[in-house]
Amino acid sequence: DTVMAQQIDLEVARTQLEKWFARKMPEAADITLSPLKPPGAGSSNETYFLTFNWREGQEARTLKMVMRWPPLGDFLVFPR
Repeated sequence: DTVMAQQIDLEVARTQLEKWFARKMPEAADITLSPLKPPGAGSSNETYFLTFNWREGQEARTLKMVMRWPPLGDFLVFPR
């Protein structure tokens, strides 16, 4: 399947997102993201669930998130 062959490496994406959050949140420490998990349905956007963990001072924080970005390659459900 051409669409599946063009998906990104999820571990690389997770690592890059951790670095991005670290740059955007300089007050945060011990930033970690869970592995990105696809929802199992839908294809109009790349969609993944993840858990974002970090520490601010002595307080541990957790946020469940949904990450979305346009599909890779030529596959578009909606015209631009």
